[in-house]
Amino acid sequence: MSAAELEDKNIHQLRAVCKSVGVTHYFDMKKDAIIEAILAKQKEGSHIKAEPGSKQTAKQSSVQKGFLKKNKGSKGSVSSSSSAVDFGYFAFAGFSRMADGAEICSLVQHFCTSSLGGFNLEVVGFTVWEATASVGVKYLTSESEDLEKAIFEKRDLWQHRGDYLATVQAENPELFRLPASVAPTPTIAMPAVPGLPQFNVSSPARRVFDSAPSLSPEILAAKRRVADLRSQMGTDASETQAEPSNSDIMRAIKGIKETMVLKDDLHVTQLETVKGFRAELAPLKQYISEVDVKATQALTETKDLNDRLVKREQASVQETDRVGRLEGTIKDLRMKIENLELKANKGGIDDSYKQIVFLGLPKIALGERIKAMRAFMDEHFADIGFAKCSVKYKGSYKDGGRTETNVGYVEFASGDVRDTVLDQIQSKDLVCHIGGKKVDIKRARTQNASQRNRKLRDAADMLKTLVDNEGDVEIQWGFGSADRGVTVRGVYAYDQPSGKILGTFTGDYAHLELPP
Repeated sequence: MSAAELEDKNIHQLRAVCKSVGVTHYFDMKKDAIIEAILAKQKEGSHIKAEPGSKQTAKQSSVQKGFLKKNKGSKGSVSSSSSAVDFGYFAFAGFSRMADGAEICSLVQHFCTSSLGGFNLEVVGFTVWEATASVGVKYLTSESEDLEKAIFEKRDLWQHRGDYLATVQAENPELFRLPASVAPTPTIAMPAVPGLPQFNVSSPARRVFDSAPSLSPEILAAKRRVADLRSQMGTDASETQAEPSNSDIMRAIKGIKETMVLKDDLHVTQLETVKGFRAELAPLKQYISEVDVKATQALTETKDLNDRLVKREQASVQETDRVGRLEGTIKDLRMKIENLELKANKGGIDDSYKQIVFLGLPKIALGERIKAMRAFMDEHFADIGFAKCSVKYKGSYKDGGRTETNVGYVEFASGDVRDTVLDQIQSKDLVCHIGGKKVDIKRARTQNASQRNRKLRDAADMLKTLVDNEGDVEIQWGFGSADRGVTVRGVYAYDQPSGKILGTFTGDYAHLELPP
């Protein structure tokens, strides 16, 4: 600030400038003397001493090594019967002169807690010099080397509204003032103290505390001193005197000093306790981080396993569908083969197309049966020859198991001749008697029709072995409009469509098959 600018200010404004630049005893000075003192102070240099090369209005990060004090006494030195700690001060410089004090102090507190969390730091306030503002930070000189290294390594983080901040040494910490809205709380921790709990980090089980961890001996002693002082203050207040003596005043001053020492003692012990807690929590944080990594890996493996299982299930469903389609194809092929066999039989192999049958033959000798059928043909169809005249047999060819039935037949040269003979029998109402018994004459049943009837009987016999009551199984011959098949308690278990198809099991019995 130039002399002309100072001349334009009144005495009150000049005194405010004196306070900001560090001029003392200005209340007894006149205006000219105050101006001279301010100019002299400006020539001496800033109350914030910056190392060479650093700028308080830096456009980029400006951090020089070696700007912090190394284990030397300072105005922040505190001595007591229990401890001796040296403090130093540095500042984050380069804030705008118009910046809000509470805002920049809170920002620096955030720097100290988030980026410099392993050091003992305390924001002491801010001050304004010329066109910039600075925020002061109190530190332990025993941590200077590590603190400088951390500040230098994280120098790109010290920014405010896009501008980089410089870190410089502060020689006059008494000029910093802390806004009322900013709590003067120490930001970090101190060394471990006796009595702290030991965390079990080798096991995933959580540690359970029966009670809160005990206080350190230093804090307990400090609490007892505070209680004694309060008791003494109450005793002194009860002893009212007209006027205090010099000895009373000296005792009061001594008590104030003891209180100040006790306050700093408690402050240091508090920092040490917090730092001890953080040191104990470090392994636990590491363990939690490892557990998180392992949990993430386990979840990834579980997801991969689930994906493989889903693919297996999809493949299984596709395989089941493929087998089902294959079974259906085999069933269709089997029906087609049966139809082909039936067509082949119809082409000439099945002789029943050329036969008439005599139903209900009496139980007489085979020769007499054949003789009686031949006599009937000679009597009524002497001019029509026939190829065969015999009776039907049933049973297995093995071990001589074939036996006669009560059905005889006459086979003609062709199906047309058979139909002509049958038409004349029906039109002339011809009646055949064999062995004194009337015998019906009809068209012979085809092999397919016989096979279809045999399949119905075989299906009924198989179903009767699977139900409790054989009476529940009934053969439906398809008379009238009814469907052919076999029912169990009124529900079709074997279905035989019209035509040449022999039929298949259905519903709950679809897995069954008849032998060929």
